Amino acid sequence: MQADYFRLCYLHIEGGLYVDADDVCTTDDISWLMEDGSLKLQPLCYDTATESMVEPANFLPASSDQAGWIFYFNNNPLIAAPHHPVVGRALDRATRLLELARGDDLPEIQSTTGPGNLTQSIYELSRDGLDLGAELVVLREWDKVAISRWPLSYRDDARNWRHSNRKRFPF
Repeated sequence: MQADYFRLCYLHIEGGLYVDADDVCTTDDISWLMEDGSLKLQPLCYDTATESMVEPANFLPASSDQAGWIFYFNNNPLIAAPHHPVVGRALDRATRLLELARGDDLPEIQSTTGPGNLTQSIYELSRDGLDLGAELVVLREWDKVAISRWPLSYRDDARNWRHSNRKRFPF
């Protein structure tokens, strides 16, 4: 959650490109990612029936929606110009949710600072009239730019945010 929040703070002020540490670039030229001021995001889809991710080739075509599919935007990669309105909304929303959390109440990571927060912010701005066509580029083939190549050990134990969500650990 701290990494998610820092990412929003930094990109809101400085802009730039954020990718997870285990992503490896698979192309020679990424300059096009920074050519305009649009926010660039990777779409994701989770299938509740199979409890697994759906491949973009299966969920991106029109009319491919299935019952139990949950669509959202990942916060990796996150590419934005300074003061991008979506990043600003996501930061404001995360800050508000964190401030509303009561002392021992640990907020849910995904919806407070993670992809759920980012997706909700996009929805709210669209509802409020932001022209997403001008502000947002959906990276339909992110796997042609970068892939997760290293099997990091934390993903399989309690350090994984999906396993540690809303739990308090002594330091």
